[in-house]
Amino acid sequence: MIMDAARISKALDLSHVEFREEVTSTQDAARASQASPPYLVCALEQSAGKGRLGRRWQSDRGGLYFTLVVRRQKEDWAVPLVSAYALWKELCSKVLSLKLKWPNDLYAEDKKLAGIVVEGWDARLGIGVGVNVNQQGLEGGLASSAVSLRMLAGHEFDIEVLLIPIVSGMLKAMDELAEHGFRFFQPSIRRVLLEADQPVKVIRDNRTYTGRLLDLGPSGEALVQGSEGELFTVPAQHLLEAR
Repeated sequence: MIMDAARISKALDLSHVEFREEVTSTQDAARASQASPPYLVCALEQSAGKGRLGRRWQSDRGGLYFTLVVRRQKEDWAVPLVSAYALWKELCSKVLSLKLKWPNDLYAEDKKLAGIVVEGWDARLGIGVGVNVNQQGLEGGLASSAVSLRMLAGHEFDIEVLLIPIVSGMLKAMDELAEHGFRFFQPSIRRVLLEADQPVKVIRDNRTYTGRLLDLGPSGEALVQGSEGELFTVPAQHLLEAR
């Protein structure tokens, strides 16, 4: 499938849309671009897709892979979480029981459906998104740990039709974050995270504690209960995912 970059650019009011058959990662291609934010780089396939913490995101054909580049935010720490929430809102209409997993993954039936990684480049932020869409089966270790929209919904999706509302929702969320701050999203994100009963890790005094997320405040303060019942209040950006 070849995406229509001009149509996407017009629909989303972006300065630039770049479509590639294959890239190492859309993050690399977006970082190298000289376009002015907001702009978008999409690919059918990534040979070295990026996940969080240096992990690799398997990016075979059939998935949706893109990087949306926006300007830096005052609350940059919230961009991964708010972006993941915007993606969750859009995909909830496609599949049932979709969960937002701390800090930026989407799970359905206890399997990973989508993930987000955010990188900062000077005055820009690259929001990299990978969604398993039309894969009919996933290979290797992913067979038991990942799932696609097609596998969940039982039908194929038009990737360009899927892309436009997802990016539109993310752009709107970035505008709202810039104007109102994280507290604008806090009630909704708090509800979604707590409903998913979030396991997290906290690093304190050179020790790693595993526990549950009990609360998320309007300034991003997270209340965590450790495995032995101890309570910690830490900035949300200091929390790690519990794999």
